Amino acid sequence: MKTLIIADSSADMNNKIREAGSIVSVPLSIDVNGNHYVDDESIDLVALRADIRASEEAAKTAGVPPRFFIDRGQEGDRIFIVTLSSKLSGTHSNALLAAEELRQEGKEVHVFDSLSAASGVTAVACKIRECLDRGMVSDEIVKTVQAHIEGQRTWFVLDDLSTVTKSGRMPRMAGRLAKGLSIKLICRGDQGKIAVDSIKRGMKSALEGLCQKIENDPVDWSDRTLYVSHVEAEERALFIKDRLKNLPVKDIQILPANGLVTVYANEGGVVLAY
Repeated sequence: MKTLIIADSSADMNNKIREAGSIVSVPLSIDVNGNHYVDDESIDLVALRADIRASEEAAKTAGVPPRFFIDRGQEGDRIFIVTLSSKLSGTHSNALLAAEELRQEGKEVHVFDSLSAASGVTAVACKIRECLDRGMVSDEIVKTVQAHIEGQRTWFVLDDLSTVTKSGRMPRMAGRLAKGLSIKLICRGDQGKIAVDSIKRGMKSALEGLCQKIENDPVDWSDRTLYVSHVEAEERALFIKDRLKNLPVKDIQILPANGLVTVYANEGGVVLAY
């Protein structure tokens, strides 16, 4: 029986994760500034970032169609699908539709709602692979991964608020004021939605505040990996990695952002999950 883990393209991955195998990606799509992007390995992130900056309107994203999951699912007999939060995208609903068709073909399929995005989706996909490596049976994998999702933390810091202002989630005047005052938002995942946790002046203060929150989180670190996605902000991701190096985690992984995370986090943004 061949087992396959399918994650939508909100799951940022580095070469280490890709080369370990088992996890494949299906793309969301992005429309901005009159151009259409498919969020796969061929996406031109430099052009995407330029279009995001140039557009007066917020980029529009579309979830993964059911057919993409179905086509990719032909490669496996037992399939685990991981999607970004059902409260942020229709991708999860499409994955459920695809799962029904795949089951009719005799395949074993389970769909996980990560209740997260970016590195949070990556963390769930990697947890599934870890369970497989431990030799767990399907029911045990589902129980273990669902428990991980329920206890997972997602944090992010935005440097550029242009997407939230263009989309109307923040008034443009407030966005310009925040930029002028170097206001940075520390945000967190809240049961699949996004919530502002605190506000800092300057990115250095925001990153330090974020690290302090993580250090003070009373979780069991022994079975956790910290995943840090970044949008052209490797130096900030490495600062976080060094700042949190004394946490007793299994590993800290740095992940360059795909297209979807680039749209919403913008240049300089970082997203953490564990």
